[in-house]
Amino acid sequence: MPRYRANFLSGVVSGLQNNASQTAITGTNFPTNIPAGSYLPVTLNPGYFGANNTSGPEVIYVSSVVGNVATVTRQQEGSTLASGTTVPWVAGPLVADFDVYNLTSTGTLTLSGTGGLTVSGYTNLSGTTVNGNLTVASGYTNLSGTTVNGNLTVASGITVTGSITVNNGLSVNGTNGITVNATNGMTIASGNLVVSGSVTVPGGSIYAGAVGYSGTNTQTGSYVVASGDVNYLIQMNNINPAILTLSGTFATGQQITAFRSNAGSVTISGASGVTIYSTGATSSKPIIRTPYSVATAIYLGSNNWLVTGDIS
Repeated sequence: MPRYRANFLSGVVSGLQNNASQTAITGTNFPTNIPAGSYLPVTLNPGYFGANNTSGPEVIYVSSVVGNVATVTRQQEGSTLASGTTVPWVAGPLVADFDVYNLTSTGTLTLSGTGGLTVSGYTNLSGTTVNGNLTVASGYTNLSGTTVNGNLTVASGITVTGSITVNNGLSVNGTNGITVNATNGMTIASGNLVVSGSVTVPGGSIYAGAVGYSGTNTQTGSYVVASGDVNYLIQMNNINPAILTLSGTFATGQQITAFRSNAGSVTISGASGVTIYSTGATSSKPIIRTPYSVATAIYLGSNNWLVTGDIS
């Protein structure tokens, strides 16, 4: 939901209840032109300008105003409830008003320096061209129609409802880090798509120059896979029989790829509670067949894995 900016406004609300479920309040000087689907953050400042109590301060989100009655969501951003018959409010002249938490851009955003831009909380970059690197540290970020002429790194919380073009690499580091809702919603013009969290595409495609390879993890004996092994190629370089154990600490659809590069046989097994399906002679314990045979394990969810490849 986009943030509506109405800086340096002030007024008074009355009849404010010490009740987080109150959704309508009466006040003066509320703007009546808040766009549908947007919100205006307002800080209630009891204790100043003749207020009749000292509770709060409280941040509320105003979604619409009819006459002098505002529709609100109380106690936002971890604030304390305010109440009273005369409670002044202010929207805008706060340091937080200019922080990236409330950043809104609908044009070209030019970055300088070597650090690029890091955003957290709600950020609306819809329709923006970012001439530099962009990092989303947390929270909901709208990148509909955004072009990033650099690297885009996502810790969590991107939702794309339109198209986005990334002209270098994209890293998704957080669980459920990015959701693409539109057909052909994301294009990666060059660079790598590296995913250690999740990419969800309900109805569309992700196009990328190269997907997923982060390096080789070489083992000389038995090994239990971990979530960090996604996008790595596991090399089983053992001279004695060894076991490659699959666990359940993965997101549905993530894959582990392994190959055998030495004389020691490699059996793929499951940790406690894990079920493996395969075409191997023993479905639950397939064997990587010979040196330089490759097997891929696909996590199906609910502690179930499908193993395919050159197995016996």
